[in-house]
Amino acid sequence: MSKIKGCVNTNCVDYKKKRKYKSTDEYCVHCGKKLTFVCKDCWMPIEANNKVNYCMRCQAKHDDKADKVKKGVNKAAAVFGILSLGALKKVFRR
Repeated sequence: MSKIKGCVNTNCVDYKKKRKYKSTDEYCVHCGKKLTFVCKDCWMPIEANNKVNYCMRCQAKHDDKADKVKKGVNKAAAVFGILSLGALKKVFRR
């Protein structure tokens, strides 16, 4: 995913609509303010050399969600394994 630039002027129409600009664009077409790289979630400015497209806070939220999904998948796999083991025991008892 490529980084996005946005206008950080809180009075600008593009800021309120969260209009995305290309990384090659330099200035906002409405207010003329210099564009900066912004977080895709909260629209806070991020550093140009940042490897991810999110600020530290939003990146932490995304990481937490991913961890919860992984834990949920692991629990589901464990439950499925226990259930299938019970079914196999029933088959072999007959």
